[in-house]
Amino acid sequence: MPIQLILSDSITELDAVVFDCDGVLLETIPAKLQSYMEWMPMEYESLREAFRSHNLKSFGQSRSVQLRYFYEKLAKRSVSEDFLLHEVDRFSSICEPLCKLAPWADGSREFVEACKAMDAHTFVLSGTPQRELDAMLNQRNAKKLFDGIYGFPITKTGGLKNILKQGGYQKDRVLFIGDAEKDASAAMQVGVNFVYRPSEADRPVSIVQTETKNLMTLVA
Repeated sequence: MPIQLILSDSITELDAVVFDCDGVLLETIPAKLQSYMEWMPMEYESLREAFRSHNLKSFGQSRSVQLRYFYEKLAKRSVSEDFLLHEVDRFSSICEPLCKLAPWADGSREFVEACKAMDAHTFVLSGTPQRELDAMLNQRNAKKLFDGIYGFPITKTGGLKNILKQGGYQKDRVLFIGDAEKDASAAMQVGVNFVYRPSEADRPVSIVQTETKNLMTLVA
């Protein structure tokens, strides 16, 4: 049977719920923001605040996009693909140990378990690289809670379209829960429902109709 959730103050029947990871399932955003600051090469110290501000505005994008932005837009320096891959690996070596310590977000695991108990399909769709995303969920014995787990290089928009196509779901019976503009705009572009969970990332500029800090408040 479909799950019934409270969206926009009314009860909505859904067949699938898609979760962003950072700031929605896991409180990993502080760790990732710290990692970007620790990653920054010393010679670009003057760009620290500009990069921090960009990270907050653009959270949800992959780290390769973030690091390319740093070099090409802030440092005004062109970089090769090999160099960028090396920098992504260097960032990952800083980020992964910090993210390993991050707790579940308030009510998030309980909410996923409630969805599963009501036979809703559940998915993770994140800008985190696939290998690292799998590792974070494995560390928490959580992969079994999801019918599909999608990380970079899959985009938010592309991932939602794939989930709709593969599951044969109607758009109005799918929910995407995210914490950043990248999530909200992807949901709007694809045409699925969206719930905003506030985090350290900048609030979406897209219109938000349903917002909650604890996902369990959505359960009808």
